[in-house]
Amino acid sequence: MTTMIHRRGHRKVTLTVGTLTIRVNTGQDAAVALHLNFAGRHLLAAHHTLRVTLTALAIENRVHEVVASRRSIVLHAPEHNG
Repeated sequence: MTTMIHRRGHRKVTLTVGTLTIRVNTGQDAAVALHLNFAGRHLLAAHHTLRVTLTALAIENRVHEVVASRRSIVLHAPEHNG
């Protein structure tokens, strides 16, 4: 899971805000829970929304890596009641 951030001036940097490795056989589905790392939690707390790109990779024969799916989603910080 990655996001784009601005660094000094107008330069954009891709930042990894979470990773997860799972194994799924061909033709099967899997529901997963992906947790943000420190940088992701910090950005979400500071901006209250975070647009991220999820990228799923398929690895064939432990050598060849192919992008199987790429989705862009927006995460929202939880509301505080109190």
